[in-house]
Amino acid sequence: AAAEATLRTNVLPEIEREVSAGVDTLKRHGVRNDGLFRAPHGLKSPFLPRVLKKVGLRAIAWTDGVWDTDRPGVDVIAARSVKRLRPGEILLLHDGGDGADRSQTAAALEPILVYCKNRGLACVTIPELLDGGAK
Repeated sequence: AAAEATLRTNVLPEIEREVSAGVDTLKRHGVRNDGLFRAPHGLKSPFLPRVLKKVGLRAIAWTDGVWDTDRPGVDVIAARSVKRLRPGEILLLHDGGDGADRSQTAAALEPILVYCKNRGLACVTIPELLDGGAK
């Protein structure tokens, strides 16, 4: 119990500072706050839900990742992407914002989108998905 109290006293304020600093930075740079938060690398502290509630954010995550960062080839990325794709799924693909070569991921988008279209799946934003826009 004492260890948990120490964690709560030390860790909770630090997580709140980090999340709040991130929100403030985005705001300063003109990024609209949509109330959503994705933990870096998907790693979540057990204290995160409490902090997010306090600062007015909702946690989201992907339901399926395809390890496109390994650059396994366009066909592999596309096949991995559509393997378990269903309405309401959130597919994690990387955009290269870190300067890495994401040409394979970019090239895999066309077959992924064709697959979705042929099966009547719509690509929607996270807010649309949360508002019932998944199909």
